[in-house]
Amino acid sequence: MPKKKERDYRPFEQMLRSLRTRFRDDVQSMSDAALHSSEDSSAEASRAPNHLADIGSDAFDQEFTLSLVENEEETLQQIEAALERLALGQYGTCADCGKLIPKERLAAIPFTAHCVRCASKLQHPS
Repeated sequence: MPKKKERDYRPFEQMLRSLRTRFRDDVQSMSDAALHSSEDSSAEASRAPNHLADIGSDAFDQEFTLSLVENEEETLQQIEAALERLALGQYGTCADCGKLIPKERLAAIPFTAHCVRCASKLQHPS
């Protein structure tokens, strides 16, 4: 089994740091949008009668945005965990089987902690 070298993972560290910045910015802007949408809806509700469909649509939009924020935050946690594995020298090793994760997989999903086989087992337990 080939040994991994710390220098082999430098491009992934840069990629992870870039992703972390992007996801943090996305979470912040979506959270702000959901908050302002809620404030705008409250202000409008006090001024004019709304149709129930409008209220429902606004609530759906806000709920959808908050759902996206939750997904982005989960991915952000995975990115942080990958950066921690890098610092500990564990990046690129499957958390379940201990085998090296192919660089092609890391390039596609740099924050993954599992090889394809183990990830598939986690998604589809038999």
